[in-house]
Amino acid sequence: MTLMVLFRTRLEWCNYTCHYCPWNANEIRVESDAFRDDEARLNRIIERVAGLSQRPVEFFITPKAEYLVLPYWRDAVRRLSALPHVRRVTVQTNLAWDVASFLPTVDVNKLALWTTYHPTEVDAFGLEALHVKWEALRSAGVRFSVGIVGTRDNLDAMDALRRRLPPDVYLWVNAYKREGAYYTSHERQRIRTIDPYFDLNDQIFPSLGQPCTAGSHAVYLDDEGDLRRCFFVGKVIGNLFRDGWQTLPAPTSCPIATCHCYVGHMHVVELDFRAVYGDNLAVRIPRRAED
Repeated sequence: MTLMVLFRTRLEWCNYTCHYCPWNANEIRVESDAFRDDEARLNRIIERVAGLSQRPVEFFITPKAEYLVLPYWRDAVRRLSALPHVRRVTVQTNLAWDVASFLPTVDVNKLALWTTYHPTEVDAFGLEALHVKWEALRSAGVRFSVGIVGTRDNLDAMDALRRRLPPDVYLWVNAYKREGAYYTSHERQRIRTIDPYFDLNDQIFPSLGQPCTAGSHAVYLDDEGDLRRCFFVGKVIGNLFRDGWQTLPAPTSCPIATCHCYVGHMHVVELDFRAVYGDNLAVRIPRRAED
């Protein structure tokens, strides 16, 4: 079985200033040394992964908050995708980089992109550029989905984006959960017409004691090489440099009270996201979108 590896480094940096994001670029300043350190840590991880060829893996790179704007991260994705035992590399990105130049350098059959549109950060010209990039991904055969945060301010943009995107491109709406009971029934129904799977995301699942495949079918890898069950369970179960791909022997009950977002929900046995997304679980493309 292919092991899903959720991966992020300690770097907290973005080129965007979205008010709903904890890594707002207006609030986080990063010194140049942090980028050099991040590149060194990333290279060390890739070199170790290259030597662990006995187990097939799928990388799911979920940054805090944007990586592919950085050239060394694009090179890292290229290098990972070139490894025979890496079956796919999925990256969450705002696409604010040169997609056309990147695609010829990477194995597009292994690349998948969870792309995000942030209306406050992209003017009309920038939105047109995004559509060009999405079309380039389609033409190259790259698997990708498009997402937007479901704030009230974004609802009109959400509708316009759905009208403009090809029908076979899945547009998902990330539920806004910072305020309880945020949506009216009308708003919720409006979002469902865009994203029929919105209700799967718009929940805080009571996960304590529930069976979960995090740790057995998937692991969270950090830039020290430490492996954990997921982003939300802090206990280290192994280290990549010492133990290789250390995993739990079987799905185990969740030790935390609630599970509140897609990257956690995707592992919960009861929610069965695999039935909806199949092999495209990381890139967030439902089976129906590929029919």
